[in-house]
This record gives sequence, C-alpha cells and structure tokens, in this order.
Amino acid sequence: MLKLKTLFYVFMALLLSACGGTDNTEPPSPLRTFDAEANFKQLWSIEVGSDAEDYQGQLKPYIGSNTIYIADHSGRITALDKSEGKVLWQIKTGLNLLGGIGGGAGMLFVATREGELFAFWQKDGGQAWKSPLNSEMLAPPAVDSGVVVVRTTDGNLQALSLTNGEKLWSYRYKVPSLSLRGTASPVVFAGGVLSGTDNGRLAAVAASDGRLLWETSISVPSGRSELSRMVDIDIPVIVNKGIIYVATYQGRILAINMKGGQTIWARDISTFREMSIDDDNIYLADENSHVWAFNRLVGQTVWRQDKLHARPSSGTAVYRDAILVADFEGYLHAMDDADGRFIARTQVSKAGIEVVPQVDEDIIYTLSRDGRLTALTLQRLDIEQLQSANRTD
Repeated sequence: MLKLKTLFYVFMALLLSACGGTDNTEPPSPLRTFDAEANFKQLWSIEVGSDAEDYQGQLKPYIGSNTIYIADHSGRITALDKSEGKVLWQIKTGLNLLGGIGGGAGMLFVATREGELFAFWQKDGGQAWKSPLNSEMLAPPAVDSGVVVVRTTDGNLQALSLTNGEKLWSYRYKVPSLSLRGTASPVVFAGGVLSGTDNGRLAAVAASDGRLLWETSISVPSGRSELSRMVDIDIPVIVNKGIIYVATYQGRILAINMKGGQTIWARDISTFREMSIDDDNIYLADENSHVWAFNRLVGQTVWRQDKLHARPSSGTAVYRDAILVADFEGYLHAMDDADGRFIARTQVSKAGIEVVPQVDEDIIYTLSRDGRLTALTLQRLDIEQLQSANRTD
C-alpha cells in the first residue's frame, strides 16, 4: 500500500518534482525574539540511537517507574536511569526495528520491518517471546489485563497474550489505497480498546474478545483525488473525565461522550501530531504547525499561536502551566497555557525533533533525529531575573 513520508511537506515537494512542476512548499517562518519568562535547564543528555533517515516519529521512549527505555532502528535497546541518564543496560538485538517502544507488565515491546513483535524483559533486556504480526506495526502497543494490543498497517487490531505472544483475537477494518505513513496507538479504556482508522473512523472493541462495541465516523472523505480524501487518524485518542477526544488529518477534532457515544462538540482542523490535555483545554499542532488551545468542554478556541508556521513540528505536551512543542531545527518551545505567548526556547539539537516531548515527574525528555535523548526542566523567572534578562536582550 502506498504510504506518505512522515512530513507531508516532503511528500508534496517530491510529488511536484516528479510531475515536473514547481515546488511551492512554504519556507519555514523565521523564529522571532521575545522576552523570556522562563528558562530551560538541561539535566543530562546522551546518545542512545543511530541516525534515522526514514520514519522515526513513533520510536519514542517508554518511561517506567524509575527507568526510561529507548530503541533505535538498528535494533539497539537501552535502559537509562531517569534522573541521571546513567545506562543501566543495553542490548544489540540485531533486529531491523520499526515500531514501538511500548511497555507494561515488566516487559518491553518492539516490532520489526518484517512484521514480528518482540517482547523483552525490562529488568535486563532478555527476550521473553516473539510473535508474527504479518504486517508492519508503526506505533507503540497498548498493554492491559494480560494482553498487548497492536495496530498494524494492513488494518488489523490484534490482541496477544502477555505470557507467550499467542494471538487471542483480531478486528479488521478496510484500509484506503492512500494514507499517511503512520498509525495511532490503540488506547485501552474500561474493558474496551479504542482505535482510530485510516479512513477516519473510530472503533471501540471489547478487550476480552475483540467484538465490535461501537464505531463512529469522525471525518468523511471528500474531494476528487485520493490525496484530498485522506482523513487518517494517526494519533492516539485521549480519554479524559468521561470524554473521548479524537482528531484526523484533513478533518476534524471531536469530543465524544464515552458512555453514550454522542458528539459533544466538533471543530474543523487537520492534524497528524499528538494532542495533550489539562484541566481546562486540549492542545494540538495542526498541519501548518499552528498550535491551538480549545476549551475541552465546549470546543471554543482559547488561543492560537501561529508564529511557528510551516516549521514541521512535534505534537504538544503539557508541563505545569506551559505547553511544549519541538520543531524540525531541534528547538524546544514553551508557551503560556493561558494565551499561547512564548515564554522560553532552547535549541536541544540541530538534528531536529519529531518525537513529541514527554513529561514525567517534572522532567521533560526530548529525542532528536540523531538519537540524542535529553532531559530538561523549565523554571519560571522571578521579577529580578526577568528585569535582568530584558536588560540583556
């Protein structure tokens, strides 16, 4: 099945070139200066992977209770102490890894280009089992109640036994002829599994046997070309306080009542980057890298930050009272959650960052394209520090 590269901009440039046309891709917006209100502080940084020339986005770290685990495409898996970045163990599996890394029940899960799922023990990296998937798995799996649930690119949602990798059930949906290069991780909720599809639908199946509980259309394909009809759900849904939030490429973001399945609110928007949520709002970066804040209860626009226009970026992450997003030049940006103004910025890596920043126990983790994992914190400046910073600027 034909797939797109991670960045839609790259695909369009290649398409125009192949057709003999002109590349009309917008140049990235230059970064504008601002009065810093906070500072990023680097705690540690370590190289844990090889250069990723192809799809890197879903090989994001898995964070355990005291350890952070990372895998790279060459098959190396590394376990690090979260607070200091010290290597606890590292194995070279020799596998051509493509999807993962997921975790749960004391195990780690990664998938290969050949369509196999491997389970390793978190304590020492020893192999627990392997199981055929028959297709690529690009996103981390979900783990719950004795099963690991994976979604593959051929339209299969599968549950495997945590004990030995035996396939327990599968649910299949139709895959369109053209879709984005990616899939959304399944999400386990209250005895069920939620999975977005490449044709703009959201399905809920029973975690016990895979039977369909309900299915709803999030966005309906429209347009004359296959390109314009793509409405992939390539990011995990968010389940928060009885509401399911789901968004599509070239489609909409919806808030759905988890009990009755009714739509609470909907907004037209296009995204393929992970969303985040806090007590008040849901945050996302759209296909143009504009960052939006929507009121999570009614869907009203709270703010929009468009100063990162055409700067291919990661998804959003919430850190205290700030919203984080990283970009293709390796900058980590922090915006105030109240109005979206920039409060801090630092260049973590010149290689660029596609993986969404991850926040755990007051630490921010970023993974750059050259395989460098960095831990940071963000601190607001006091009045004296603000005055000093502004005088320096």
